[in-house]
Amino acid sequence: KGEIPQGTQITGQPESSFEGNAGLCGLPLQESCFGSNVPPTQQPKEEDEEEEEQVLSWKAVAIGYGLGVLFGLSIAQVIASYKPEWLVKIACLNKRRNR
Repeated sequence: KGEIPQGTQITGQPESSFEGNAGLCGLPLQESCFGSNVPPTQQPKEEDEEEEEQVLSWKAVAIGYGLGVLFGLSIAQVIASYKPEWLVKIACLNKRRNR
């Protein structure tokens, strides 16, 4: 029951699409909702949904970045503990390239 939402997809439908739904009113139907006791339907706010999706994606990026740094530091610690000569070789190679 209630007013038909006024989105572009729904208002583009022919009136016959809403036959059999006695509680509906508003465009594209001829029955007006003005003066009726039927509360208007709630349309989701697309802006809020998009903003929430952006926040969630940034949270995922931050979590992934943090876990990647933690994993990288852990691997570096393991290598430094067991094979410190590898780190010396890597550091020496970088110094030679910079010259």
